[in-house]
This record gives sequence, C-alpha cells and structure tokens, in this order.
Amino acid sequence: MPLLSLTVDKRRLQRFRAALEVRRVELRRSIAQLEQYGRTKEDEAAADTLDRAGSSHSKDMVARRLTAEHGLLRNIEAALVRVRDGTFGECVSCGTEINAKRLEALPWARYCLVCQERLERRS
Repeated sequence: MPLLSLTVDKRRLQRFRAALEVRRVELRRSIAQLEQYGRTKEDEAAADTLDRAGSSHSKDMVARRLTAEHGLLRNIEAALVRVRDGTFGECVSCGTEINAKRLEALPWARYCLVCQERLERRS
C-alpha cells in the first residue's frame, strides 16, 4: 500500500530521486578529493613541531569530514533504495508518512519528526 502522496505523484518522486542521485555523485566526488588530500598530507614530511601540529589538525579535520560525508552518502543510498522499493516517505521506525516539507529539506530523512525527536532525546 503506497504511503505519502509522493508515491502517487510520480513526477515529484522522480524529482526526489534525481536530487538524491545528484547529491550522491557530489558526495562521491568530494570523498575522493578528501581521501586524495589526506594521502597527500600524509606524504608531506613536517619540518618542525609546529608544522606537524598543523598537519595533525588538518588530518583530523579531514577525517571528521570524511566520516560525516560517508554517513550522509549511506543515508542517501538508503533513501534511493526506499524510492525503488516504494517505501520512500515512510518513517522507518513507526511507518507513518514523513511530512513533505521535511522531505523537501532532507530528502534522505528516514524518520518522521516525532521519531526523530525521540531518537535525539535518547542521545
């Protein structure tokens, strides 16, 4: 049983799919660039303690950004699976419809607002 008026509105669903696919390509490109940057920084030998500290900070920031982008990429790929299997727009926790405005802002959203807030309170 299709949920969400989005599943009925195929044009709108296809716009979400296209936006998710574009974002996936952008993230893959960004991840590849960050990984290359990280390898370049590792190859550069720091001349003194200050250079090593700056290099260490830079590598830490790259690692954090890579972690965040990998997580977002996983969420986007999961959203694309939900588009394909017909469950896009359905909360993965309670099964209710995710508000269309929420999906416009975060097309990879997995939870309705109620479940998202519940998860955040537990953290």
